[in-house]
Amino acid sequence: SPGKWLNWLGNALYPFSEENQDESQLLQDYFQLGQDIVNAQNELNRAVAAASDQASEMEQRLMRLRRDLKKLRPQAEEALEATITDVLRQEGVPLNAGPFIFPPVDIAMDSLPRILVTSPRDHIELTDSILLTPDISIAERRELEERIYAEEAVSALVENIGGISTYPAIITSGSLKGALLTASHEWLHNYMFFHPLGWNYNRDGQMSTLNETTAALFAQELENLAYTHLTGEEPLR
Repeated sequence: SPGKWLNWLGNALYPFSEENQDESQLLQDYFQLGQDIVNAQNELNRAVAAASDQASEMEQRLMRLRRDLKKLRPQAEEALEATITDVLRQEGVPLNAGPFIFPPVDIAMDSLPRILVTSPRDHIELTDSILLTPDISIAERRELEERIYAEEAVSALVENIGGISTYPAIITSGSLKGALLTASHEWLHNYMFFHPLGWNYNRDGQMSTLNETTAALFAQELENLAYTHLTGEEPLR
């Protein structure tokens, strides 16, 4: 959104302003809300199963928590973007244009699609991958896998994904460390899009593996640095 990009511009020019929001506390609040929603949903499920009179009240509380999370999400996205940008700048990652990082760190925390992957039956090799709707049920996933196995000479598996390197990159996570890791991973994919390694991602299985391994190693290191930068604490190994 325009607001996010104006904020990004301000952070690029004045990354250490004391007027910047307490990003660590904001992100802790955001991910705590996410955990509260999980707990509230579990409580509601139990109340409905037990035909409890409190089910309606629990459902209203769950709706309020979801509204609060949605309201806080843009600020949490900005805080993650600013943190990763600061660390990239401090570490001297190439393709900087003055105070700017290219491509700019831009993420959206949202529901992710599922991915259908196929492989030959006699050995493990990624032959194809297709994105599916996020709300596909477990039963539908199993039916799709079994139908492909019966009709095609391949094995199939429907899996969750932690992020996708669109622009903005779409990520999901239930924790601060997980979000930093996934956002860092997807940013490097966006970065490599402008380099031969990224251009050749789909050339064959070896190039895909090389891309993913590079992004995984980079993200692990950057996530540790970003976590310390944000909280002042050393991450647990």
